[in-house]
Amino acid sequence: LQEVEPRVAKRRLSQARHRAALAGLFSSLQEAVLSQPDNSASKYQVLRKAKKYIQELEQTLGSLLKMKESFSLEDGNPSSLEEVREEYVKRHFSNHRYLYFYKHTVDLLIEHGIVCTEEAPLPVVSMAISHLWQELSEEQRDSILQYCSQRDFLLDPKAACQEPKCTDSDVRDSRGNSEEASGSSVCTLEEVMFEDAFDVAAGFLDTNETQGMSSQSSAFASCTSENPEDDHRLYLQITDFLKSLFFANTQFCQEEDLQFDYETVMLRCTETFDDEDL
Repeated sequence: LQEVEPRVAKRRLSQARHRAALAGLFSSLQEAVLSQPDNSASKYQVLRKAKKYIQELEQTLGSLLKMKESFSLEDGNPSSLEEVREEYVKRHFSNHRYLYFYKHTVDLLIEHGIVCTEEAPLPVVSMAISHLWQELSEEQRDSILQYCSQRDFLLDPKAACQEPKCTDSDVRDSRGNSEEASGSSVCTLEEVMFEDAFDVAAGFLDTNETQGMSSQSSAFASCTSENPEDDHRLYLQITDFLKSLFFANTQFCQEEDLQFDYETVMLRCTETFDDEDL
């Protein structure tokens, strides 16, 4: 019990940071779309106003792009509203791809007996998955996400989605956060996994601001544990299994000291609105 309490406290602190960040973002959104401050406006009303505001901006941008096209101006930037949307999604919502990859990877690890359900929330699991993701090229990521999508379809055709957008686990995670905010002490497995993934990403950001991480061994050292040898063994089991699964027919880099280019993995979560806000 004494070993579990610090982990629970850490998770709740992380959840508090999530809620504080969401509150700040929502406050900024409210200031942007409402001409007069209105604390009585519900979240639904603010989001509805924001949607209308964005649609108006899109109409203006669409008109400008048509004018640009009429003058045959080619500057290498998007020339249509659809291209602008695609560029925006690619730039700002790659995190959903990672969450989709993370969820399916954990499912595969449990399904094949590499880790048990009780081990899934361990930080070393999140660390191994995240490091593998960073090793992948964009083409490899697309291929793996397509594999996950096909696997979704085989398991449940109705629930399958072609592109990893906001997955069901994201919603369950946010629901768990809402329950925690209301005083519930129940934590779902999905919530625990999301929190661990967030902690790993936060570690990347903190490290980048100071000195960065240059190798797999130094990155792994940031994952503290009472049994580092067991964690290292599990880390290797996870990465070796996933590489053999995803790249059975392709050559994958096997160097011992891999150089990591740590990208900023911003994990966003959706917020579940209370009934009184609707």
